[in-house]
Amino acid sequence: MNQWLLLILFTLILQGCQSTRNNPLNEPDSIVYAIENREDIRPVILIKPKYPIAAANQGIEGSCKVTFDLGKVGILTRAVNIEITECMPQGIFEKVCIDSIKRWAFRDMENLDTHESPYGLITYCKFELN
Repeated sequence: MNQWLLLILFTLILQGCQSTRNNPLNEPDSIVYAIENREDIRPVILIKPKYPIAAANQGIEGSCKVTFDLGKVGILTRAVNIEITECMPQGIFEKVCIDSIKRWAFRDMENLDTHESPYGLITYCKFELN
């Protein structure tokens, strides 16, 4: 019971931090995080990828198409088998995209709607300068 309370509190704190629009360092934002081929599966903890400083300084924008499955990692349901299927330009955004998706958390596998498979999910990491 205590663990669930801590998890809920941690999730709410992270959601509050993620929803702020204040960006004191004027760092570029990466946007658009939806699971393309699912209606009800969404991350409950979503960590945005950090925009690579060198790419931002050079004005480089791009996006990566990512596929993954959901799997149990410890007590959380997380993205596993993460693969970049497309990325433009190549060699710039792949690592930060994968690193952020590894940190996402989803509802427990047991609580997912049975009509939506936890395998072969598709999302995009889009990197756009403000």
